[in-house]
Amino acid sequence: MNKVLIGLLAFVFALSMTNLAPAQEKVKNDEATVVAKPTGKKSIGNLKSEAADKKVEGEQYKEASAKPYVWRMGGEVTAVDLRTKTLSIHQETVHHDRIMKMKVDEKGYMQLKSIQPGDLVNVWVSGRKITGLQKVS
Repeated sequence: MNKVLIGLLAFVFALSMTNLAPAQEKVKNDEATVVAKPTGKKSIGNLKSEAADKKVEGEQYKEASAKPYVWRMGGEVTAVDLRTKTLSIHQETVHHDRIMKMKVDEKGYMQLKSIQPGDLVNVWVSGRKITGLQKVS
């Protein structure tokens, strides 16, 4: 029985090592590929304007995809500065301990007045500014 089992395992191993997939078919090249030929000489001015057009298209793409990313962060407030509109938050996670000091936008400034050092807060950050502020009770 052991010999049959060993033989079966050897057979399965041999099958796994060989490629049983069918070969890929060759591409039929009935139609010749047409190579694009230049229509005429381009002046340097035309090349510069084409490059400028491509640059403008790229800038429009960047503007369309420049949607700000908003993420949530929580922690304990270590310092509040109403004059410079900054908030320092101590965030402690597994294997990572950091203090973040960020500016607060106009919407969060009104809530900043009620925050004291030692409070637990949730903040929403966009870019390098705090856009939302919530005190955790």
